[in-house]
Amino acid sequence: MGSVTGEHHPLNNGFDYYFGYNMWESPFYNATNVWENFKPAGMIKRYNTDVFTEKALGFIKKAIEEDHPFYVQIHYHAVHAPLEPRAPDQYYNRFGSESFVLNNFYAHVFAVDESVGRLYEYLEKRGAAENTMFVFTSDNGGAVGGRSSLPGNAPYVGQKGMYALGGIRTPLVLYWPEGTDRPHVNRQLVSTLDILPTIIDAAGMEVPEGLDGKSLLPCLQKKNHKSVHEYLLWSGIHARAWGFMSYNSLLPHLEAREKAPSSWVVIKDGWMLRFVDAIPRGLYKDLPGGKSGTTELFDIRKDLKESENLLELEPGKSEELDSLWNAHAKYYPPPVRWRREKWVSLVPDDNRYLSDSMNNK
Repeated sequence: MGSVTGEHHPLNNGFDYYFGYNMWESPFYNATNVWENFKPAGMIKRYNTDVFTEKALGFIKKAIEEDHPFYVQIHYHAVHAPLEPRAPDQYYNRFGSESFVLNNFYAHVFAVDESVGRLYEYLEKRGAAENTMFVFTSDNGGAVGGRSSLPGNAPYVGQKGMYALGGIRTPLVLYWPEGTDRPHVNRQLVSTLDILPTIIDAAGMEVPEGLDGKSLLPCLQKKNHKSVHEYLLWSGIHARAWGFMSYNSLLPHLEAREKAPSSWVVIKDGWMLRFVDAIPRGLYKDLPGGKSGTTELFDIRKDLKESENLLELEPGKSEELDSLWNAHAKYYPPPVRWRREKWVSLVPDDNRYLSDSMNNK
């Protein structure tokens, strides 16, 4: 989802075919903002989960018939908000609680399950399932409450849009029968940036230098137990703009996102250091006067709820993680559409992108 025009269009970034939305709004039915490659596809009246699956099957079928390897990336709308539209009967009627919200939420989840099953069944019939790698993950933690029936991202605190574990820690499932010995769980620190080099490696090609991610193939095949990453860093907005947290906002959704404080996180050896910039006045109901910036240190091996800030008790660890952020952040470019002052508050003075020419709106 999101804008796919110009340089960000998938066809300008290595893909051969695109079918999807051309703006943020993404209705389940009667969508008029769908593009196929570079052209509008007209109104798509049917349930989009089924349509996306059929388009993916068509692309896979053509590749197999032409004996070509293929890569398909599907971003299902379900279970993204808005969730009010009722799922088709074939999915909705599987659930019989007294709550429409609950039935409908799990009906959309079930639709995704069934769609992935359709893809696998087709590949199995064509003898390609054993040597196809399935990668299943999410770009963020769940948006808890509000339009979603999810009660929480337990045992982690926080949700989508927040730089707490509940916002940045998600499951990652890789299924590749021919390339793995047996199912196993690996609790290494990995990132979605690792997916691309993993697929390249699995296809027998050389992973290009300069990629931020690393191949997960060694740990997937249990060839070694070395850590893939010594540490990971994130930065972005720490926002209460989704789920039940949105009710705490004094501003509409898009404005609340725009004014949300910036944040960064470093995780290493079971420790997490998080900085959240100042919360402006008039943003949240419980902090109408705003709040100064905060830095917190958590031992996430023992404290998944992030309930005890150990910043003063572990100054050496906080300094170590803070130095990692500063060492990397001086090379980071500003996020698209960020105001200068929002970025300046995160990065060290010697950031190579800080200049008077940077967006100062």
